[in-house]
Amino acid sequence: MIAERVLSARTADRLVLLGAALLAAAASGAIALQVFGGIPHLTDGAAYLFQGRIFAGGRLALDPPPAAELFAHENVVVDADRWHSFYPFGWPALLAVGVLAGRPWLVNPVLLGVAVLGVARAGARLYDRPTGRVAALALAVSPFALIMSASHLSHTAALCAVAWCLAALAGAAADRRPRRMALAGALGGLALAVRPFTAVLVLAIPVVAALFRFRRRWPVALGWAAIGFGPFLAAHLAYNAEVFGDALIGGFAYSPQQYSFFPGEGVGDAVTAWLARCGWYVGRLSESLWGLPVPDLLLLAPLALPGRGRGIDALLLASAAALVLGYAAYDYLGIFYSGPRYAFEALAPLSLLAASSLQRAWAWLAGWAGSPGPDRSPPLRRAGGALLAAGLLWFPLAERLPAQVERHAGWYLAVSPIPLEAARRAGVARDALVFVAGTPWCYTIFFPRSSLEPAEGGPVYVRDVAPLRGAVRRIFPRAETWIVEIVVRVPDPAGAPDVAVPVHVRWRRLD
Repeated sequence: MIAERVLSARTADRLVLLGAALLAAAASGAIALQVFGGIPHLTDGAAYLFQGRIFAGGRLALDPPPAAELFAHENVVVDADRWHSFYPFGWPALLAVGVLAGRPWLVNPVLLGVAVLGVARAGARLYDRPTGRVAALALAVSPFALIMSASHLSHTAALCAVAWCLAALAGAAADRRPRRMALAGALGGLALAVRPFTAVLVLAIPVVAALFRFRRRWPVALGWAAIGFGPFLAAHLAYNAEVFGDALIGGFAYSPQQYSFFPGEGVGDAVTAWLARCGWYVGRLSESLWGLPVPDLLLLAPLALPGRGRGIDALLLASAAALVLGYAAYDYLGIFYSGPRYAFEALAPLSLLAASSLQRAWAWLAGWAGSPGPDRSPPLRRAGGALLAAGLLWFPLAERLPAQVERHAGWYLAVSPIPLEAARRAGVARDALVFVAGTPWCYTIFFPRSSLEPAEGGPVYVRDVAPLRGAVRRIFPRAETWIVEIVVRVPDPAGAPDVAVPVHVRWRRLD
């Protein structure tokens, strides 16, 4: 009888977690398709998708197209020899699976569902099953997670790898079986292949803590971790060597941007700016995680109460803090897809910390209330817990998420599927040559859809330069040639620089 109850409880637990993962994936997928139109809105996402298409075609890079300057796009390298994105290979390789399946927009929502299960496993191993279940639900209902995972950016893939790496580290350290560190190493290697700087920041402290648990056998555990990590590191270095010409030079060094680490005229200026950015990240995270009526990070306040697991709490807090402190040194701040995206992967340790905090607060309240009596029976306690859970779920799902969906709908970041729908209505041929004029950022709508071999056929979308139209038409002869002019404006550049409204969208055939 007891065994049957245990099995029944575990089955129910698994069904709850699977349901949370599926609902998170479905909600994020719906946002990706219905709000974002299944297309990338940030230029980074377009560059990732471009590289994913290259990988799906079985190549690492393309030959530069004729009139290459008219295909210019942010975060894409085009020189005398190569045409490719300058990002690490990990996320484009995952996106390539979606490209081959004809649904690249679905990859991130699926990975969010997998990340929810990873957080549950990490919580069960670090604390207990109830804490893992609450942590999974915390991640599944976070508007920041749902909206970011509807994008084409790499952060959800990194979050997924980080969550499962934390679970693997916890399992290996608890059992003190060095061979299990190979899985943790492989998951850490995957995170490195997706977002190298993020992987180092968020996983370094948990890796050291796990090795410490092996005591004198830590070199053996480290060796097994290296076995899992090695293939990903080797692939990363080999990709850099092949595409960028040097194994130790990644895309950002190959094509440096205007942003840098620790900017300023001196040490004092750099430290002052770093501290200000740390405060900015804390403030923005406190608005973005769940949308509570108080700063979200106050949800962690009960961690100060006495209870078991405080060492784990400190470890996870250090992991999340390392990500924030590291990116606060980067000379760029931005809110995209509902939150500070460079801190997005902190959602894995922060969801675990939120679950631990809620469990500790509930235990404290139960202890304060004393033993059950006529007026404090277990059913009433369960009802109280249900009311508390409903209150905590209301704010992310009924308050913040709808408001953020409304904000992101339309011409988010000056990009919308509306011009593509207008092209279908106008009867634009699938293999037409299209000149894109108007607001420059709107070229992102079309860049990922252009032929990878424009000189050989397929649709061609180029930036419009009126004096060059004749030459371009001779270079890319097509049965149909069109021009689309898209003009948008930003009503509130200071308060909402990411929200645009259309002025006009015009398709015109050139005879």
